[in-house]
Amino acid sequence: KPSWSHTKTIVRFLIVLGWLLAMPMTAGAEDPFDINALAIDDENRFSNVGAFIVAVVDDSGNPVGRRAHCSGVLIAQRVFLTAGHCTGPGKFGIPPNVKLFVSFGVNALDQSTWLAATRMTFPHPSLPPCPPPGCDPTTSNIFHAGDPGIQDTGLVFLEEPVHHIAPGRLAAPGFLETLKGARTPMTIVGYPLPSSDAEEGDWDGLRRFRTSRLTAVLDDTWATWSLPSNVCFGDSGGPIFLNLRPGGGAQTERLVANVSDGGIDCLSANTNARLDTEAVQTWIRQTIREVLGESVETGN
Repeated sequence: KPSWSHTKTIVRFLIVLGWLLAMPMTAGAEDPFDINALAIDDENRFSNVGAFIVAVVDDSGNPVGRRAHCSGVLIAQRVFLTAGHCTGPGKFGIPPNVKLFVSFGVNALDQSTWLAATRMTFPHPSLPPCPPPGCDPTTSNIFHAGDPGIQDTGLVFLEEPVHHIAPGRLAAPGFLETLKGARTPMTIVGYPLPSSDAEEGDWDGLRRFRTSRLTAVLDDTWATWSLPSNVCFGDSGGPIFLNLRPGGGAQTERLVANVSDGGIDCLSANTNARLDTEAVQTWIRQTIREVLGESVETGN
């Protein structure tokens, strides 16, 4: 049998080997958010995903600058779904030199893709008052992602219908609580800023996506996804899609949540607003009916 010294040598070797194997994982957890690790949607695969842009305009109404942007998804020809904290400040009035736009461009900085939105925004009524500069749950204390009873979802209405893009479809109520919801990889799509300390002027305008997995359903309004999130400022409101069929196209994609909080470092949190509940889907349908005067089919 091996000597005691030989045994100690083997043990030391295994300890060192284990430490070396652990090193890349440890280092990876400490790496900063890298926007270049995210895929750019060059092929316009997620054509119904857009950027909600708060623009500064001149006296003629032409855009001359940007204040902020969020991400979101077309769910009906005139209806754009985003985060509630992106629409909350609009309830306090929009200055005359500010206009709201939505772009469905792969590069949302291309102003030829900008579509005018109405000056009315609709945060979910569970959101606390959200005056400018806003109530981003990552950076403010007005509410936090995961707070019970808060639905961080909002709606924006376009001035004209979009006919050339197929709207996203909402998942069936309770879908995230099923085995398929728990096991199926999902895709988070949006227009992130390049780093956690970037300004709006640093945005390159590009639509990006990444794969994620559900980790927990917290309650009727919140769920969490895998870490590191690689979800950054500007991604707020972006859709989380689950495809009902592996390798399926847009026709089998379903919208299960919208982005709320990716963490102050764009890595350490991934807590998002569920869209697969009867309550939020009822609110969406009722709001559309009140604003447009018509019923719209949005899913399942």
